[in-house]
Amino acid sequence: MKQAVKTVLLPIIRPFWRRLWFRVEGRVAPIETHLTSIENRLSPLDARTAQIEQAWQTHIPAFLNAMASVPAISYEVAALSKRLDDAFASFSQRADAAEARGENADAAIASLWERVEFVRREILFEFNHGSSGKSAADGAGLKKVEPQIVSTDKYEAARREKRLRLNLGSGHIALPDYINVDARPLPGVDVVADVGDLPFAERSVDEIFSAHLIEHFPLETMRRRLLPYWRSRLRPGGTFKVVTPDAAAMVQAAATGAMSFEDFREVTYGAQDYHGDYHFNLFTPDSLQVLLQEAGFKGISIPVAGRRNGKCFEFEIVGIAP
Repeated sequence: MKQAVKTVLLPIIRPFWRRLWFRVEGRVAPIETHLTSIENRLSPLDARTAQIEQAWQTHIPAFLNAMASVPAISYEVAALSKRLDDAFASFSQRADAAEARGENADAAIASLWERVEFVRREILFEFNHGSSGKSAADGAGLKKVEPQIVSTDKYEAARREKRLRLNLGSGHIALPDYINVDARPLPGVDVVADVGDLPFAERSVDEIFSAHLIEHFPLETMRRRLLPYWRSRLRPGGTFKVVTPDAAAMVQAAATGAMSFEDFREVTYGAQDYHGDYHFNLFTPDSLQVLLQEAGFKGISIPVAGRRNGKCFEFEIVGIAP
């Protein structure tokens, strides 16, 4: 039956079809050219999407399953896993839309990788620092320091006179006009405490000063925990002052021979003479200014930069608590 219908209809339809095709052929050709161009632009997307899907199926589930086995952070991992799924679903939708429009999908791919990288940092931060509550990068295995005010008379006098000025991480260099704070009960230390767990109320401190302390902490610990915590201790208008190695000046000095490689290596990574003498960070005046701004400090200034101090070059930065 179908063959009979085809035999009867084809001779009738064919002349009309030829005339119609002749009319539209001229319009179809540019469309075909445009579609070919779109296909060529999207062909790299297919390969890159396949790579992403393979990496997703191979590595991400195994990593998340391993992470989820840690009881202290299982809740955080589950939440972050959902965010990864949402990110990949969002990418798929955006890639499909880009393909439908014939647009370059590089922006969509770059956006996906940015979101995956963000979630990766969140996971690793929680794994290394979040669940334990440590402020030091090398705090694993260290006994927790219970905050203790050793020089009670000095502290009470400073509090009454509203000149409570802290010298964090004072070590062996105690300053007479400051309450010297260190995790070790060294001579001249007035308060034995972790710098991320101070025995002072919020908005009660007039000044926080530290010299060559902040380079001992990872960047995310500084950004997420310590800088916001220290700002919370300062009263409105209180001063935050930091001295730290100047990476910009040291790189230039090392390149010109004004600083030896051994000095550059030691200042960058710490002398490593004892457990707490390791460096995990390095700053330039510009990079630290950005971190202080993110933490909410105002009126940021850099009184000194590129100053030689023994083996290193250092800079000083000052911020005001709002």
